[in-house]
Amino acid sequence: MTYFDARDSSGSLAESDIADLIDALAPGRNDLVALIQAYFDESISGDYLCVAGYVFTKGKVKHLDAQWRKMLREYGLPYFRMSACAHGNSPFDKLSDADRDKVARKAIALICEFAALGIATTVNQRQYEEKVHNPYGFQGPYEFCAWNCLMGVRRWIEDEGRKGDVAYVFEAGHASQSKANRLMQKLFESDKLRSSYRYVSHTFVDKVKVRPVQSADVIAWQWLKDRKNEAEGRSRRKDLVALLSVRHLYRHIGANP
Repeated sequence: MTYFDARDSSGSLAESDIADLIDALAPGRNDLVALIQAYFDESISGDYLCVAGYVFTKGKVKHLDAQWRKMLREYGLPYFRMSACAHGNSPFDKLSDADRDKVARKAIALICEFAALGIATTVNQRQYEEKVHNPYGFQGPYEFCAWNCLMGVRRWIEDEGRKGDVAYVFEAGHASQSKANRLMQKLFESDKLRSSYRYVSHTFVDKVKVRPVQSADVIAWQWLKDRKNEAEGRSRRKDLVALLSVRHLYRHIGANP
């Protein structure tokens, strides 16, 4: 499995709710000490799908959540969604262009401060069947991208000798969620795979309510946009360049958009 390192390429919850979520993901007291959390979201444009997100170590996700909540309150937003911010759609239509730029910069700065790793996988859904070798019986491109995200976390753990178990968190509601859920259940029936991925749990959550998933929304939108810009000969967006101060692993399967 070949990954590329991007550095080498040209309604609101109470603050205690993230702690409650961590307890649900890893209820043992000892699990909480070294728990790693990986949050993922998807973005779709035409035939192209991106699943991407961020890995957070130990308590940093709590700090991200607290600062993200503060940012949303400052700008009167119920949630952050990159596409809505970029295009001035609801709820960002109440903000000036200058304030939309400021809140986007703030979101990116928080990601860069607290995230340990970014991961992104894009796939041409029309070319999926002919391009993808399918050893685990993927039922579609979303499951394939989700699996690649897991592989990215595994590589990072191995590269850096990280300790601790991993809770994998995905946005709820995608049409292929049930298939992805079955795939991960099948994968992690194996004790060997559970160990190699440091798997402790996987879950699907509402990203409006679970703010760290909103950070995953940022990179999913940005990375899919970058694939399109690359195909059209456009330069990389400066906000993506800023995000890449954090290490990112990425894959793209199929022809560019």
